[in-house]
Amino acid sequence: MRTDTQYQLKVLLVDDDEGTRLILADTVKGLADVIEADNGETALQQARLHKPDLILLDISMPDLSGIEVCEILKADPELEHSVVIFITASESEAAETLALASGGIDYLTKPIRIENCRLKVKNHLQICAQAKQTALEHQNLASIISSLPVQVTYWTRDWVNKYSNDLDGDWFGHSAENMSGSSIDNLLPARLVRLIRRVATQTAGAAPEISYLQNGSERHVQVNLLNLHHDRSGAGYLLTFVDITSLKNAERLLQQKNESSNVTLKVMGEGVISTNSEGRVTYMNPVAERLTGMTPLAAYKLPVEDVFILGNRLTHGLAEHPVHSALKRQNVVHLASHSQLTSHDGTVYPVEGSVASVLDSNGNITGVVVVFHDVSEVVAISDKMDFLTHRDQLTGLPNRILLQEKLGNAIAFADASASKTALMLIDLDNFKYINDSLGHTQGDRLIIEVADRLRTLVEPRSTLFKTDGDEFSIVVPYVYEVSEVERIAVNIHDLMDSPFTLTEGECNLSVSVGISIAPDDAIHKEDMVRLADVALFRAKKEGRGRHCFFSNKLEDALLSRHTVEQLIRTTIKNRAFEVHYQPKFSLWESRIVGVEALVRMRDADGNLIPPGEFIPVAEELNLIEQLGEQVLETACNDASRWLPDHPEVSIAVNVSAAQISKTDFAEIVTHTLGQSSLPPEMLELEVTESALMQNIDTAQAIIEELHNQGIVIALDDFGTGYSSLTYLQRFNIDVLKIDQSFVAHMGNNKDSLAIVKNVISLGRSLNLRVCPEGIETQNQLNELVRMGCEIGQGYLFCRPLPIADLLLFMEDVKSNSANEGDLYFI
Repeated sequence: MRTDTQYQLKVLLVDDDEGTRLILADTVKGLADVIEADNGETALQQARLHKPDLILLDISMPDLSGIEVCEILKADPELEHSVVIFITASESEAAETLALASGGIDYLTKPIRIENCRLKVKNHLQICAQAKQTALEHQNLASIISSLPVQVTYWTRDWVNKYSNDLDGDWFGHSAENMSGSSIDNLLPARLVRLIRRVATQTAGAAPEISYLQNGSERHVQVNLLNLHHDRSGAGYLLTFVDITSLKNAERLLQQKNESSNVTLKVMGEGVISTNSEGRVTYMNPVAERLTGMTPLAAYKLPVEDVFILGNRLTHGLAEHPVHSALKRQNVVHLASHSQLTSHDGTVYPVEGSVASVLDSNGNITGVVVVFHDVSEVVAISDKMDFLTHRDQLTGLPNRILLQEKLGNAIAFADASASKTALMLIDLDNFKYINDSLGHTQGDRLIIEVADRLRTLVEPRSTLFKTDGDEFSIVVPYVYEVSEVERIAVNIHDLMDSPFTLTEGECNLSVSVGISIAPDDAIHKEDMVRLADVALFRAKKEGRGRHCFFSNKLEDALLSRHTVEQLIRTTIKNRAFEVHYQPKFSLWESRIVGVEALVRMRDADGNLIPPGEFIPVAEELNLIEQLGEQVLETACNDASRWLPDHPEVSIAVNVSAAQISKTDFAEIVTHTLGQSSLPPEMLELEVTESALMQNIDTAQAIIEELHNQGIVIALDDFGTGYSSLTYLQRFNIDVLKIDQSFVAHMGNNKDSLAIVKNVISLGRSLNLRVCPEGIETQNQLNELVRMGCEIGQGYLFCRPLPIADLLLFMEDVKSNSANEGDLYFI
């Protein structure tokens, strides 16, 4: 079937007899992708996962019969359309009737007649492919119609609705589903209905414009009515509405502003252009033809950028064409601000609009639809009013009015994205003295130069404002770490270090910065401004030329973060990281079979800092590689110390994503083993799935090289990431480590218990060792032993220990190993 259709079809084979499945798989080979199941429950799981087009289903199975499976499938809206062909050894008419009554569409008997089976499967798959093609064509048509800013409706001669493209009821408050089958009198405003009926009796002509009240507001629409003269059963009306309310309001505003010139805003429809997947024009409507200056015939199959020529009216350069973005991403792309369309007759039109991807039933992009309209008059007025209302006259920067709007939006976006928003108020220190001594002209010049410097600092996500005589503001959205705001504040001070050159000479200037954070300090924009102003006052009071956060909590957090950063750098420099060790026990023999190395760091008072507080910081500072190498070196050296007395105890060391991505990591490990004289087979490297995913090819090559030397490779936290069999096959993995979260909850969570059980079973099937982490109770230990788990680690046996305590513990366990079944705890 792959040669007959563009769709990838799927067939599910369900039979508890492996031989029958092999025959069926060979029979349908080449017709579709094959999925197999050996019982009813597995069949249902595979069907829900893969959504097969056709299912060959054995009637007689030990758990669920084929009849029961079929009835469950047909009751599922997502699977009810899958074609079911039953297979059975019975040739009775009653069995066939029962199978077909349950939803089956055909019937095969054993032994399987291969040619007959293949023909039946092929024929049914062809029907499936044709159904998908029909759905695709309907989807493309619906996509084009739905993207139009026009309501399209179809009515019978008695004015009963049969179709509407207003799926959500945006036009008249009735969705397409609710409109279907209802009278026009129950759907549209009475005045509008009367006018439409009157239009229906008149001779065809220009589309009339109708005004009516909707929910107390005046609305203007352009009505197009086409009388369809088919046979008596098919006659009706095609009725379309174009909302011209905004254009009418704009026309009214222009008339009020320009009464002497008697300017009338022409009502414009929307231009529509569609393309294929290569971005070549396949359709243009009359409005698009007029605005582009090209006929549809001349534009057909031309690249869209040669027909719909977009530029930027501010830079006068070509704009990045949104069609190409929509062809790459499955979303709606709006035309950039200040877009303009250059017609082929030389006319330039400011335009607004959007580009939407058109998808087939498999989610593949088959083209795009461009919808746009001319906004020449509106842009001219809007630009002037916008500048006067929202811009500072001296610097051209957004003013306090825009600050309130942007800050409100940023706070809302932060709430939706679980991020933070920062407001930074920047005040020029001693500006009044400079302004009074040098004069207002020089003061204005200084303000302009400060604005120019701050512009170079502001990132694309942020916005710079001029909010007062000598005060600027910056709104920084999408903040995830307060240290980002700290960095911006430091950069602002650095920008002001260089003297400013004025006509009267050089001028030195410092600034004070007050900062508030949403939602930590406030969730309303007015409160944000007030709190930032309080912080600004505090900054000035503390000596000027500095910045202050409103929240003491945030300042404390920054100080704490800075302290940790300095401590990490110092500890790495002095090689002062400690390595503690947690033993791994044989759960059946009460002996230590391995040890995991865990890094520890102490603060200035000698207290241990939790790894979760300094390891992420080390990663952000790009120091995790140095830290990891020091831990590896220490662990290998310590393992060499206990190896003579405990030759069966290996050492396991965690490897970060940054380390496994380095092409010379294998050389570093080999060198460390050589320096410590530790045999390669006594070293186990633990790496997470997420670390492997960052650079799969490099990681695979490194792991293969290490594995070839005899080094043991463990997949850490298995079950929390992708947990893909593909990676178990692709990488040379020796050990699966079960994350402690599953072990902790397996006593009261069926899903966690199932995951642990399945991982242990998977490891046994693939001949991999399995080591659960975080064993803390005797019940957990008993359950793991019952499931056949051989090794494990956790606080039930021993907490992580410094090397000296570990050596004593190992001796203690060894000396008491004769007491079989006893485990030792610390």
